[in-house]
Amino acid sequence: MAVVVAASKKRSTKIKRGLKKTTQRSAVKALNSNISSFAKQNALFGFNAAIAFSRKNNMVDIYIRERNGTQNIRIPWLPASIEYESGGVVVASYDIMNRGPVDVPTASGLAKISFESQFPGGKRTDKSMLRGTWKSPETYHKILDKWATKGTALNILVTGYPINKDVYLSSYSCTPAGGFGDMEYSVEFTEQRDITVSSTKVKNKDKNAKKKRNSKTKTTYKIKKGDTLWKIAKKYMGAGSKWKKIYTANKSIIEKTAKKRGYKSSNNGKRLFAGTKITIPKS
Repeated sequence: MAVVVAASKKRSTKIKRGLKKTTQRSAVKALNSNISSFAKQNALFGFNAAIAFSRKNNMVDIYIRERNGTQNIRIPWLPASIEYESGGVVVASYDIMNRGPVDVPTASGLAKISFESQFPGGKRTDKSMLRGTWKSPETYHKILDKWATKGTALNILVTGYPINKDVYLSSYSCTPAGGFGDMEYSVEFTEQRDITVSSTKVKNKDKNAKKKRNSKTKTTYKIKKGDTLWKIAKKYMGAGSKWKKIYTANKSIIEKTAKKRGYKSSNNGKRLFAGTKITIPKS
């Protein structure tokens, strides 16, 4: 099995590891006893024990599991190669002072992992290449199709290679093939990153800012002959019924003016005198 690593900006490196098919077949046969033991451990201890067993015995295996669920699979037939494409660096171009473009790194792109293989059918008698216990191609198909359709958060681990990433299954296709009930398939996984959104509370450093804003919303008005608080409230506050707000805000000046004119009071703002300056409060 080979892993092809493609870096950004036309740089590529091939990492070749493993054996040719014929050599790999004989090597896997030599591990039949280990694989049988693995199957028992997988049944007893589950997915995590299977991964530990592969690592301990330097076995190349592909494990895919749900990050927030319980479903997982071990790829039954290893692909001939796995393509790993680095996300590279995301750059932003700027033209500074008309001196030409300048590229500024802003983030790293998303890595992609892809491979092609087969799910062996039930009519195959040679199970020497099988990893773990046999499951029907339909079983794998249902799981992968669900993951691709629902955008399930996954983790893909390739033991023996430095591939261990949180991903989404961004592409999946399959085709029934041959007379053994096999199913050929191809998959592509895209790196998944968690996004954290935080909010910051901004404190108002100017304690008088609110008062200043309110003062700007107030209107000064000079009372004219024939004015009533009802008319003024209707014109400036949208409703005559708000006249009491004007009276309360200007009670001191209204009452003081009434007494200067020889009255004991303004009779709750009913006596107004031309020239008196009042403030129209915010409606």
